Amino acid sequence: MLITAWFPATWPSGAGGKLGRQWQMLRRWTAVPKDNVLMHDLDPASVIEAVTGDQRLRPFTGSGMIETMPARRSRRRLLLDQIARAFEPGVRYPERRVSLFLRAIYPDFAALRRYLVDEGFLSRADGEYWRSGGTVLSSPGHESRA
Repeated sequence: MLITAWFPATWPSGAGGKLGRQWQMLRRWTAVPKDNVLMHDLDPASVIEAVTGDQRLRPFTGSGMIETMPARRSRRRLLLDQIARAFEPGVRYPERRVSLFLRAIYPDFAALRRYLVDEGFLSRADGEYWRSGGTVLSSPGHESRA
């Protein structure tokens, strides 16, 4: 689900008080980041589909989720890369949204979030997460020419 809305980057000067605080709270839980760019929809189903489609990762899935985290670091990084691909580069996501997305993929979503940050796939600051690593698939029209 993608919520489409537009909010100014800052509340107009002179406006504050209760209305300003309510706007800040609303802005925090919407799908529009600070730079007014719409967020990419985080789709757990496409991640699970990609993971089950990879023979090396299929044994870690079941019941429409990732059931176990790979013990081998190489497999775990491969799995984390698949998950990180769901995050649009350059977009900041609120922690609540990231947690809800990861909860739909793996029961211990806090551990999964920590793995993604510790392995360099996501970065975090001030309650926001953004993609900072992993494979970025290029679109067919953007091939480099030698």
